[in-house]
Amino acid sequence: MIQNRSIKRVDSQDPGFEDPRDMLLACHEKVARFSRLTRKLQSHIEANGTGQDAIEAANRVLRYFRIAAPLHHQDEELDLFPALLNLEKTGLDHATAIALRADIDQLEREHQQLEHIWLEIEPWLDSVAAGQTLVTSADLNAFVELYDAHMQREQERVFPHTSRLSAERRKQVCIRMAQRRGLTI
Repeated sequence: MIQNRSIKRVDSQDPGFEDPRDMLLACHEKVARFSRLTRKLQSHIEANGTGQDAIEAANRVLRYFRIAAPLHHQDEELDLFPALLNLEKTGLDHATAIALRADIDQLEREHQQLEHIWLEIEPWLDSVAAGQTLVTSADLNAFVELYDAHMQREQERVFPHTSRLSAERRKQVCIRMAQRRGLTI
C-alpha cells in the first residue's frame, strides 16, 4: 500500500485568500507532497507492480499537476510577479529591484523546465492510472529536486517582497487567484 499520510484534502485548515503569500506557501506544501508521491509511486511500482493503490495515487498526482499546479504558476506569472516588479516604481531601491528581476526571470525559466519534465512524466502516470505496469524513463528525481530548489528560491528571495505590496494590491492579487479557481471573495 502506498502511504502518504501528509496528503490531505482541501479543508478548513487551508488558508483563505486574504494574503497571497499564505496561499502560495500552502500550494508549495502540496507541490512538495505530490512531487514526492510521484517518486514514491515509481519505487512502489518497481517493487509491487500496479495495484489499486498505485492507480489511485497516479490519479491524485495527475489531477494535482494538471489543475492546481498550472493555476499556481499562473498566480505567480500573471499577478504576483508583475505586482512585485512594479515595486520599483513605488520606491524599491535599484539594487533590490535588479536582484528581484533576476530572481523572477530565473523562476519563470524554471516554470518552463518543470513543464518540460512534467510532459515526460505525465504519459507514464497516465499508464499507471490505467493499471499498466511500466518503467518510466522520465527523471522523477530531477522533477522533485527542481521543484524543491524552485520553491526554496521563491520562498527565500521573492515571497518576502509581498509585504512591500500595498494592502489593496495584495487584495487584487488574491481576488485574481480566487477567480482563477472559480471562486469569489
